[in-house]
Amino acid sequence: MKDLIRIPLAAVMMCAACGLCKAQEFYRGEMSVTGQEFSLEAGRLNVDLSVDFKGLRMPADESLTVTPILANGDNEQELPAVLINGAKKEKAYRREQAFAPSEGVAPIPAVVIRNAPGMAQSFRYRVAVPYEPWMESATLLLRSQECACHGKEGAVYKDRIAERVNLAKIRTSVWDTSTDRKYLARVNFVAPPARDESGAENFEAAGDEGRQALRPEILYAVAQDYPKGSTEYNDLLDLAARLFPDSPEANINAAAVALVRRDPEKARRYLERFATLPAAYNNMGVLCLLEGNRGKAEVYLTMAAAAGMKQAERTLKEMKNDKE
Repeated sequence: MKDLIRIPLAAVMMCAACGLCKAQEFYRGEMSVTGQEFSLEAGRLNVDLSVDFKGLRMPADESLTVTPILANGDNEQELPAVLINGAKKEKAYRREQAFAPSEGVAPIPAVVIRNAPGMAQSFRYRVAVPYEPWMESATLLLRSQECACHGKEGAVYKDRIAERVNLAKIRTSVWDTSTDRKYLARVNFVAPPARDESGAENFEAAGDEGRQALRPEILYAVAQDYPKGSTEYNDLLDLAARLFPDSPEANINAAAVALVRRDPEKARRYLERFATLPAAYNNMGVLCLLEGNRGKAEVYLTMAAAAGMKQAERTLKEMKNDKE
């Protein structure tokens, strides 16, 4: 029964996921940011962007430099640039790099990409910079600068990609990172209630309209094919909560994923409506720990332990030892 739905289910999930993501176009609408994520770790801001440039109309002997910029009032931070070369321009660029003097050359871009037929038309941009408080409410801009080739001036375009950098709350826990990791490993995942699978064999005939046949427990079942904590496992559980916002199990599982990723703000959004359910007590306790609220954490973990959650009992014991 499980094998019957594997291929069409993947197609439905891809379409569902795409429908939930809105790409941000830039540079005359020829390029787009299809994914963006910001996080804090060890005093550094991590910026993670997925960029698609299938629509880029650029001559083979020209180039485009894309520079992400964080801006907030008078504060501005340029991030490392990305250089996209046409096929002919790439050859010239490589020659220049080979014969350039070791000193006095322009800064090398973080990424150099060749825009040519047969080459990938997308890239992942990941960089970490020292964090400053103003960055939490900064705007993300992309500055696209054309090369001054063939006597052209080289136009500059500036597009707003994110109105505000969406950061998880800054860590306020009283414990060190290794201790946090120990507690975060004890989040719980909830199996959705089983349902009648008699109609599952018809799923294949339903096409991308099969969304109506898609249920939280099916996504959960597919997630079990991947290692717990893997990107695929986490993304499937997060997708289930977005597709089924009224499912307690889907939200509790998505909150667990957010906690493992150290995103308490997102975890709270998923959990808050279901905080009175026994299945949510343990994760609420871990969330409060991550937020630095020990008192509330003990309340939720005590209720979770009373409901039979062994990991909550263990966490309470270790919290007591940490306190002593």
